[in-house]
Amino acid sequence: AYNHRGMAFEALGRIKEAAKDYARAARLNPQSVAAINNRGAARMEEKKYEAALADFTKAIKLKPDFAPAYNNRGMVQATLGKMDAAVNDYSKALNLNGNNASFYVNRGLAYAALDKNDAAISDYTSAIQLEPNNPKAYHARAVVRMAIAEQKSEAKADLDKAAELYLKQGDRKEYDVVKSLTLKP
Repeated sequence: AYNHRGMAFEALGRIKEAAKDYARAARLNPQSVAAINNRGAARMEEKKYEAALADFTKAIKLKPDFAPAYNNRGMVQATLGKMDAAVNDYSKALNLNGNNASFYVNRGLAYAALDKNDAAISDYTSAIQLEPNNPKAYHARAVVRMAIAEQKSEAKADLDKAAELYLKQGDRKEYDVVKSLTLKP
């Protein structure tokens, strides 16, 4: 019950209350992978990265085939600047669930941070194949392509598509971000 109420609080943006409920759920059932993973996500939102990392690692130990915990741990690793570890975790998540576009986008972001542009573009393209209306994937792919001289026209097409999708989804803030990006000749 606490885990479900925590999810409701999280959906309402009430992270502190969600974190408390996830912690209660994890204390009451220390084998609950969902409660531990959710507590880690709430801790990540609260910028308690080491605690979040510990939760995701515990969730993985309890259920080694739980892809979301690998993805979430990868997000913490990336936030802490540990990009190789992040790529490793995202890869494990993808090995368990290769149909999740977010996992591809996240690994692509880590690859881009490591200047592995071809790998990043490949991951963003995989995300787009899975979710053709995912503006984040187009946006991220455009940013990488902007740095590659022979991919300027592809970058422009990706920026245009990302802007169109952000606008359709009512995300004016991200639309404005994309529209502010300019290609250098």
